[in-house]
Amino acid sequence: MYNEIPSEPTVIVVPVFDSEPGAGFGVDLADGWAAPGLITSLRKTN
Repeated sequence: MYNEIPSEPTVIVVPVFDSEPGAGFGVDLADGWAAPGLITSLRKTN
């Protein structure tokens, strides 16, 4: 996902489950949401 509009930042969040999903990791954002931690940066590709 890439956002072409600089004034509208792209934010990706995923739900956090009570049990370990078995894959991936994230940064807790509170209230049961997390930002994925497998992608450190998003870059536009041609």
